[in-house]
Amino acid sequence: MTKLLIILSLFTYTVSGAPDHFRLWFPQYGPTFEGYVRSCKETYDAYREDKPCRPVNYVGCQSGRMIHCLLSQATESLKANMASAGVILGLLPTTLCLVGLSTVETGLLAYRRPLLSLLLASGAPAISPSRIFDYRDSIELLRNRSTYINTPKFTPTWAAIIVTLQYILASVAIANLAHVSWELCIKTVCSFSSDTAFQPALWAFVAIPIHLMGRLAVALRFRCEISELEPGERSWARRLREEFQLTARHSPATLHTKQEAYSFIFCSWCTSTGAVLHIMYGTLVFSSILFISAQDAIKVAARYLCSTLICRIILKFEIIGMRGVMEIEKESKE
Repeated sequence: MTKLLIILSLFTYTVSGAPDHFRLWFPQYGPTFEGYVRSCKETYDAYREDKPCRPVNYVGCQSGRMIHCLLSQATESLKANMASAGVILGLLPTTLCLVGLSTVETGLLAYRRPLLSLLLASGAPAISPSRIFDYRDSIELLRNRSTYINTPKFTPTWAAIIVTLQYILASVAIANLAHVSWELCIKTVCSFSSDTAFQPALWAFVAIPIHLMGRLAVALRFRCEISELEPGERSWARRLREEFQLTARHSPATLHTKQEAYSFIFCSWCTSTGAVLHIMYGTLVFSSILFISAQDAIKVAARYLCSTLICRIILKFEIIGMRGVMEIEKESKE
């Protein structure tokens, strides 16, 4: 939700024609760029006033002139440093996908704890891509074997503490991701889309619909059958209670594999392809970012990595907890 509000506000800036670049900068070269802006006062005023530009239909004309004015004053060492920052940030989407969340795992967790699954998908910007139609390896993670580590049986008090920490850490990951995306949107410029101020935040936001598509693919391929309700217990009450419990303390359930259908094949293809396109789009956006030093880029990359790792650890912990309470049945025709 936080990311969505930030993206909407940045998109409003863009479509309303309110220039918002070249005011705030990352720390290392901030004073230097501020001096360059003062030297480009006439060009900057034209950009702020959004004056007509020739050719009329050229997108990013005034912002493009402002970029040219700033770079024309930059030293070669500064340009080389910014080029290094472009390499660091350009590799970031591919690097994050190595520790990112799998849509299959978030889809499986959504069977038992949908709110937590959504928060984790929102806090991790990168998606770990999988081969098209390949769900076997992730499902094998749920098989309880003697060689696997199982989640300890925590006492109710410790379980409540851990659940609380999970939601707090997931919220912190989302807030950190939203803030660092906002900083990139406002304090830098994408060279291929200099008039827009939402590209980095849009990349982080697009991961959520891909996870939702992955959740639909999991629902089309598997069916989760939970044990019978206790006397006097309602299904919605149990779902609400289990949302705020560790999966290791949930009621036993059975995961049935359905017969493949064309709808599943389509959703699976869309999910896998979307994850690859998401990485490509992120590489395009982050490699084209200007006006940030390599040192500041490392800090930005570290913040993205922290959010991703936090969500990954929580997700892995819950998937391990599901092993002891969920059985996997062989494929059945439905």
